[in-house]
Amino acid sequence: MLKPKYLRVLNLLEKGGKITIKGFTLAMSSDGKLGYLAQSTEQGEILMLLDIPLNTFIDWCNELEDKDIPIIIPKI
Repeated sequence: MLKPKYLRVLNLLEKGGKITIKGFTLAMSSDGKLGYLAQSTEQGEILMLLDIPLNTFIDWCNELEDKDIPIIIPKI
């Protein structure tokens, strides 16, 4: 049985992956903070912290299709 979608998304982000939800490309900072990628004219791609309630994040993840959440394959 698959884990809940929000846990699969968090696992993906924790491993350095990215995912698009609600038009935002989400990623995780090296210190474990959730954010979305944006473009800065001075710095290029930057991570803007995402400050939303946990239940909102879970709802967003539940709207994803299973095929939209990449599977992380561990390196041997």
